[in-house]
Formats: sequence, C-alpha cells, structure tokens
Amino acid sequence: MRKLRSKTKRWHVYATLLVAVTTGGLVAASTVRSSNSPTTITFKAVPANVLAADGIYLTLPDDAATAATSSRLQNPAEVAASKAFRGAAVRESHFAHCRFANIDEDCWAVSLDPSSVQSHGPVPMRATYLLTLVDPITQEVLVSEAGAPSP
Repeated sequence: MRKLRSKTKRWHVYATLLVAVTTGGLVAASTVRSSNSPTTITFKAVPANVLAADGIYLTLPDDAATAATSSRLQNPAEVAASKAFRGAAVRESHFAHCRFANIDEDCWAVSLDPSSVQSHGPVPMRATYLLTLVDPITQEVLVSEAGAPSP
C-alpha cells in the first residue's frame, strides 16, 4: 500500500470512503424498506386503489398463527357480514390486516353484493362495492363501507 504524502490527499481518500459508505448504507436501507412493504390484498369487485382512496388499507395479516387457523372462521365471518345487510350475497372474503378509521388489526374483509345500498357522500349514488370488516374471534361486524369510485 502506498503511503499518502499530503493531508489533502488523505482528506480526499477519507471523503471518498465516507461517500461510498453513506451511499451503500442508503441503498441497503432502501432495499430493506422495499422488501418489507406489506402486500396489498385485492378484491375482484373493487381495486385496492379505490379502497385506499376511501381510507381502507388491506394487507397480509400480521399474525401468521391466526392466519393459519382463520380459514375455519371464514364462513361465520361471511354469515355475520351478510346478516348485517339483510342477507346480501357474499362476493369474496379475505383474512387481512385491516386499517380503516380507528381499526388497525387482523380481521375478515368481506365483499358483499352492494345492489341494495347507496354510497354516501356529497352526491349519493348506487354503490359499486360494499365491504364489511369482521372480528375473527367474536364475528362482530367492526365497520362497513359502501362506495363508488369517483367518475
């Protein structure tokens, strides 16, 4: 290894190493962050971006153990959601981590046929989706949201 003879050359070497280490750290942090991004749950009847516009975020469940045993609770959750809307037909359901308003937990997200529901908002219109979040343990309906994407 060649010995550096001046302070200026040493300073350039240290600065170059600092930039390289900092850049490498930022790239590594960015990679970790993107690989830890939650996977979004989607429904055939309503795209995730429409739900997000209404403040509803559904991702893979946090608790893998609960997710593994939740399939036996799918039908009771669907029944509870349907019953809350006079027997509306279930389109599909997913066990997910649900974030909406004051809800931030794993639950059943049940998509129901919205044909008998109007969306709320400045101009009420026929809803294009009806989503009900159901507690996986108690089968209690936590919240329901009907909506229609903006034209």
